[in-house]
Amino acid sequence: TTEVDSFRLSKDGKTTVQAAIVDGTPSGDRRIDGKGPPPLTVATGKPLGEQALVRQPQRIAGVDSWTIETVSPRGNVLNAEFRPDGKQLATLSGDSTVRVWDTETGRMVQAFVCPNRVGGAACYRAVDWSSDGKYLAANTEKELIVWEAASGRAVIHAKGIRPIDMNWSPTAPRIAVFCYGTSGIGIWDAETGKKWDEITVAKPIESPQPFARWSPDGERIAIASVPVSIEIWNVQRRRLETTLPISDGLAVYSGSRAALNWSLDSTEFGFVGWQQKGNDSSLRIWNLNTGEERLKMDYDVSYLKHSGFLTWTDDGKHLHDGYGRLDAKTGKRIDWNAWLRRDRPKLLARSPDKPR
Repeated sequence: TTEVDSFRLSKDGKTTVQAAIVDGTPSGDRRIDGKGPPPLTVATGKPLGEQALVRQPQRIAGVDSWTIETVSPRGNVLNAEFRPDGKQLATLSGDSTVRVWDTETGRMVQAFVCPNRVGGAACYRAVDWSSDGKYLAANTEKELIVWEAASGRAVIHAKGIRPIDMNWSPTAPRIAVFCYGTSGIGIWDAETGKKWDEITVAKPIESPQPFARWSPDGERIAIASVPVSIEIWNVQRRRLETTLPISDGLAVYSGSRAALNWSLDSTEFGFVGWQQKGNDSSLRIWNLNTGEERLKMDYDVSYLKHSGFLTWTDDGKHLHDGYGRLDAKTGKRIDWNAWLRRDRPKLLARSPDKPR
């Protein structure tokens, strides 16, 4: 099977993007029993995707399809994600193309064309690297695609699904995916190309955008369906360990999965939300060993709902909510980042290789 879904710059560094033809093994939406639809293929003479720049590619011997792509995105950049080593940055734009950039030189080094359209309600769709940087995943309105980054080969192409959120395991090449019309998550294995497992949540999903977050040790997944609850599942045992109720009508700002996070030792889980019927914001932290809510702090300002960010510092002593540090035990404000407070950020990210 010939797969044509990857592009690289020519060696002279000019803007022409050349198609890379990869002979790959079958990949696709394989269920737990190993069955699934055909791999990612393109009919001869047809465009690579719904938004490919070349709409009627000329026939070339031995090539199913090809296109030319611009270096600069032909549309808004919808998502961006650093590779874990910080050396590359992947962006997903409105032209349904994932571009990979060298963070030292700023040059585009690779591109991946998604067969289906990205845009509209898909503005919060994600592009995400596996923890080892070997695989790159992207969501569109109708599919999940996982590429082997080095070769450009599509190892997973799950068609006919509508992904909402996805999150890689920090310890294995497995990705958890939430989809519309489902009552849980599917976990896919990039090495085998198969669906590894499924988890059905105990309570109905009522949130317009649920979230799945792996614990740093890779043993558990937090499945959040706010304003209903957060369920903590043991992945290996396929067992619901505890349910963390979210009261007071709290909700996550749309697209801000960074508002839910684990402590680095996987013993605590935190959440920043805002009142759907007001402007109040609140931070909650639960001790997962006891199942009790350890910290509850209400903000008296509304702008925090525009950030939706929470992370622990490397030493575990402090929290960062996007506007400054807090004491992890008491929640007391230690300092403010004045410029962040003034500019009201909507998206923040933690550096994977430096304390920034």
